[in-house]
Amino acid sequence: MTDQTVNKILLFEDNPVDAKLISKMLHKNDAASFKIECHNRLSEGLKFLADNEIHTILLDLNLPDSQGMDTFAEVHKIAPSTPVIVLTGTDDEMLAIDAVQAGAQDYLVKGQTNGQMLSRSIFYAIERNRLQNSLMALVIKDPLTNLYNRRGLQEILSRELKWLQRGRSNLIVILVDIDNFKHINDSLGHAVGDVMLQEISRKLKATLRETDYLARIGGDEFMILLPETRLAEAMCVAEKLRLGIKESTITINAEKVNVTTSMGVMEVSPTISSIDELLSQTHAVLYKSKHSGKDKVSVVSKGQTPLGDKSNGLSKVIEILRRGGSLRAASQPIMRLADEQVTGYEFLCRLSHEEFDMPVDFFRISMEADILTLVDHDCLRTSVKKASSMPKKLRKHVNLFPSTLINIPVDDLLDEFPVDGRDTFCIEISEQQIIGDPSYLLKQVEALKAAGILIAIDDVGYGNSCLESLLLLNPHIIKIDKKCIIGIGKDKGLLQTLKRLLRIANSLDSEIVAEGIETKEDLKVLVDLGVEYGQGYLWGKPA
Repeated sequence: MTDQTVNKILLFEDNPVDAKLISKMLHKNDAASFKIECHNRLSEGLKFLADNEIHTILLDLNLPDSQGMDTFAEVHKIAPSTPVIVLTGTDDEMLAIDAVQAGAQDYLVKGQTNGQMLSRSIFYAIERNRLQNSLMALVIKDPLTNLYNRRGLQEILSRELKWLQRGRSNLIVILVDIDNFKHINDSLGHAVGDVMLQEISRKLKATLRETDYLARIGGDEFMILLPETRLAEAMCVAEKLRLGIKESTITINAEKVNVTTSMGVMEVSPTISSIDELLSQTHAVLYKSKHSGKDKVSVVSKGQTPLGDKSNGLSKVIEILRRGGSLRAASQPIMRLADEQVTGYEFLCRLSHEEFDMPVDFFRISMEADILTLVDHDCLRTSVKKASSMPKKLRKHVNLFPSTLINIPVDDLLDEFPVDGRDTFCIEISEQQIIGDPSYLLKQVEALKAAGILIAIDDVGYGNSCLESLLLLNPHIIKIDKKCIIGIGKDKGLLQTLKRLLRIANSLDSEIVAEGIETKEDLKVLVDLGVEYGQGYLWGKPA
């Protein structure tokens, strides 16, 4: 708040009598003065809100051009950090709960509210909002440079992508890396390195526009998002940044240090959802600058390959994966074992490359090239698209790495699924890919469940199974690894292992799907044990 004695209030109210009454109630209060701006239509008030500083919004949900929670959603979208108090004539407890859960600071009913109550609610809303913003700053800001951190930039990227997907003009990313920073740290010490990072942060920020976004996303890496910017303009910005740092001398403890930076510039694709994916692509552009002598700016236009046409061998495979669009989805039926009827399909991706077409191959390459999230997201997108063509009554299983679930916001993952029939989709998470305490996945898993997506824990029983993952994540479905199934008709040891796993599944009230069923003999044992679902080569390979 710029003036501690004046509270600037924006009132959305279409009833002139109520508007005068509210204004009179507030002006009677002696503790502070209020400056009230009233609009009787949502559209007019939003225009004013976009161009003016407001401390609190008093909102009637029912206006001539908007009704109910849609009114709150539009206001909150324009001013997400401004406290909103719903002040309405509708005494509806469920509506009040919905409003508060959506982000309203309070819900007051006209005729049941006096001036003292309204003034107190405004003061409390402003103070709560100030504290919330302070706490949020601790979460989304890098403490050393006070720039956005990775989480903060992710929130901004998600918002900007929504505008980009609606057809707004380009969004450009610039990745900045300090040349030889490790040598500086090793020779001058980490304290000197920290001061250098702070100085470079200030120089970068001073050159950018107010509408640009700057974040420190790694030790010596910075990422810049330039909304509403053409690629040619972004190149000029990057050159200005590079020269500004190169031509200045940073003085640390009376010692002058010259620093250079390497940069990569590219357009952001609307299909990107996470900072991790964006890094995977921009690193390839940045490496062009690094490999050609450093202290350079490299650029890649939309649709181009960062390493150019000279790439071959493994580098070419990496670039095929980076570009996306080279995957196809194969499917394998999931059967009801009692009558061998198809109840669903699992979708598995293949790469359009003769030597690296199988997931075990191209995912290994993706991990080594640090583009796993990018490729896994492409797999999800490809699988869901293929699955959506299947009959709605069938269940559709798709796979996701735990790291992807962490790196990409759940809302962006949900956008890949059709709203109608979402409850027929199941995301499989391999137990063997869950590293350490599985609680880091709990928030994302619960959000997916709340949206109607089923959750399966895959590969259970292979190696050292983690009972903690099953108990904590409480999946709808447990998929038993094929190594516990193949040959079970002849192996009593496998039989005992499976019985233990079935007891665990029953205690969690989870469905069981047995993988790797290849013979009628194994199928009979599973049916006798009461295993309801299964899949395997007995009914065909993924195709």
